[in-house]
Amino acid sequence: MSYKDPVGVDLGIKDLATLSNGIVFPKLIDYNPNVKVNYDKLEYHRHRLSETQYGSNRQGKIKRAITNLYVKIHNQRLDYLHKVSRELSKYPLVVFENISVRKIVKANAHNPKLANKLRYAGWYTLVELTKYKLNDENNLIMKVNPYNTSKTCNLCHTVNHV
Repeated sequence: MSYKDPVGVDLGIKDLATLSNGIVFPKLIDYNPNVKVNYDKLEYHRHRLSETQYGSNRQGKIKRAITNLYVKIHNQRLDYLHKVSRELSKYPLVVFENISVRKIVKANAHNPKLANKLRYAGWYTLVELTKYKLNDENNLIMKVNPYNTSKTCNLCHTVNHV
């Protein structure tokens, strides 16, 4: 693995990012199983909250527990995205697809599970973290039109229409 060559990044749902040199960064839940545990706890506490009496002390305790879990999950996500962006910042040129998550989520509004996965992936945050780290290292970042990027061969530039 050489950090001297430019690298292209393909962002996805199955894996967070796949680099053009074959390195794959898994999604957060695959990387850190504690995130799944925290999501399960969050679901449990939400259910408990729905069964509590409005204004009771128990409701306040459960709300604080839910808030703490949200903060914990947020910090775990941000930590992982920092680790991935730190790895990407070692390359002299990083090429991302110019993807608008908001437009993709809007186009997939009929499928809320897919829309939530797209929001959860953290693509925008990854690109922004990588951008500022590359600027600190005096390396370059480039965004390209996402049209046919997954179908185009990086060696011969032919488009696979399968």
